[in-house]
Amino acid sequence: MLAPDELDNDPCCLIDHIYGSLDDVANRQHSHLIERAILAPRNKDVDALNAHAVASFPGEEFVYSSADRVADKTQAHMFLPEYLHTISPPGFAPHELRLKVGIPIILLRNVSPALGLANGTRLVTMHLSRSVIQAKILTGSHVGSVVCTPRINMNTDADDKTIPVQIRRRQFPVRPAFAMTINKSQGQTFQ
Repeated sequence: MLAPDELDNDPCCLIDHIYGSLDDVANRQHSHLIERAILAPRNKDVDALNAHAVASFPGEEFVYSSADRVADKTQAHMFLPEYLHTISPPGFAPHELRLKVGIPIILLRNVSPALGLANGTRLVTMHLSRSVIQAKILTGSHVGSVVCTPRINMNTDADDKTIPVQIRRRQFPVRPAFAMTINKSQGQTFQ
């Protein structure tokens, strides 16, 4: 067992402790991925752990950049796209989404609940292309189904006072799922 300070100070150590070697994870059964997750209280910690895990995972990295704009076109001159890319509202995919084939991902929106694509569903990437992500569902009522997820438009809530402007982001509605927030993990089952 590792001491808590070892896990806090070294993301590699924590990731290896939970998943084992990421080179081995790529070759294991998908059940290995659904039994495990790193839970953290803050999105910034989750993002850092996921970024580290994705970078360490074997294979070619695909980087998907979002298309961001201000919802109210009369405010467009006040907020450059470069600034909008830095905003990361809760429940939104990041501006720069980094994925590899074989990594676990989690859906951030209800895309098609009838097909098993609901908010919080975990999947594993099978094929990555410019316009669609093909993945296998790991949790929920459609376990084992292979589905394709397109980019969608996500809008911030007009009542959200944590950001200065309402934005529209076109991006895949997923995030890597090696780590997730405690809130997002509710309803999930882990070993």
